Amino acid sequence: MSPEVTVLACVALPLLAPALIAALRRWPNPREAVTLLTSGCLFLLVYSLHDDVLQGARPACEFPVGRDFGVLDRLHAQPP
Repeated sequence: MSPEVTVLACVALPLLAPALIAALRRWPNPREAVTLLTSGCLFLLVYSLHDDVLQGARPACEFPVGRDFGVLDRLHAQPP
């Protein structure tokens, strides 16, 4: 998986998991399993970026909506 897709997955996973957790509100054990799987998957996704970041890469993704308002340009202009 490319770093860009991994970054998108790192953002999307915590946004999608609450919907599944809410759908399982009546069953506590499966709900907790989804929570643990989500956190484990998020850890693995972030860890998969580990080597690239240590080598100096800065994985990012482009959002076309942010380009319309210049938001990403202002964010990228700030020093790390």
